[in-house]
Amino acid sequence: MSTDELDLPTGLEDYLTDERLKKASGTMENREADMKKFGRWLASNDLAVDEVTEHELKQFLYKLNEDGYAGSTISVKLNSLSRLYKYLVDRGVVESNPVDEIDRGDYAFLKGGTQKSQELKEDVYYIDAEEKERLCDNVNSPKLRNELLIRLLWQTGLRRSEVVDIRLSDLDWDEQSIQIRSAKTNSNRIVFWQDNLNLLLKQWVQTYREQLKPSVDSPYLFITSRSDQMPDKHVNKVVREAADNAGLNEILYEDPKGREWAKVTAHTLRHSFAVQCLKNGMDIMTLSKLMGHEQLETTRKYLRLAKDDLRQQSRQFGAGTEDIGQSSSP
Repeated sequence: MSTDELDLPTGLEDYLTDERLKKASGTMENREADMKKFGRWLASNDLAVDEVTEHELKQFLYKLNEDGYAGSTISVKLNSLSRLYKYLVDRGVVESNPVDEIDRGDYAFLKGGTQKSQELKEDVYYIDAEEKERLCDNVNSPKLRNELLIRLLWQTGLRRSEVVDIRLSDLDWDEQSIQIRSAKTNSNRIVFWQDNLNLLLKQWVQTYREQLKPSVDSPYLFITSRSDQMPDKHVNKVVREAADNAGLNEILYEDPKGREWAKVTAHTLRHSFAVQCLKNGMDIMTLSKLMGHEQLETTRKYLRLAKDDLRQQSRQFGAGTEDIGQSSSP
């Protein structure tokens, strides 16, 4: 499927349907073009509409700048996104409008391509299996739930919005599978957990989950002591705290409001799942289906990461690196 044929995510399509009832055709052509541009960018970066924060939104704006759009045009597109997210806020799809966090004065460096804009170009970060174990060993309380959350993200590659939406009824214990309803693609898929997760998952569901909140009637797998459904932002909190405790995290940058953006997040575990699967020999078509990608090209970016990792491992540990005291040939 080409990007021109890409179906818009549900939130964008609902918004445009509502707008078509109110706007003239000329206005709607521009509005639809803006939403298609944004929808393609979301798809290529494996993001759902409700996962976009100020950080991701700035990446989109930097991409527009790199594509040659003038500052005034970028500003118009930002206005379109503001209307989109106001619509989503009014309907309870998102909690806040990320456009409100954007400082319009930052457009000066959008035109100049300064060091800051270069530093904030999209990078794909991932961790290896050993680092994943360090995360699990360093989770905060409740430790069993948080360890399960990290291991499940590692083994399934789920988005944070998907993992908090898992219901107990979605678990198939015989197949060790989970039915996933994706708001990003408006479609369902099945993911699987490994045998080594069975004990931890059963302990959480059968014992510790009720201890966290004894009167819980919640249908959701992951809950908190205050909520019948774990907020998706809490997933990042669990991962980041574990990474900080393990000494694995680093701050990528600090935004104008003084907020720090960390390298290891829930989405880092999604990237890590993809890279590890490819290193283990999984074919890219299967990986694409497990990750719920609409386009195979979205999955292909992980091939380079897996190749780079294998190259590094080969040069560090491959045959020929051993030191057996032999002198070099004359």
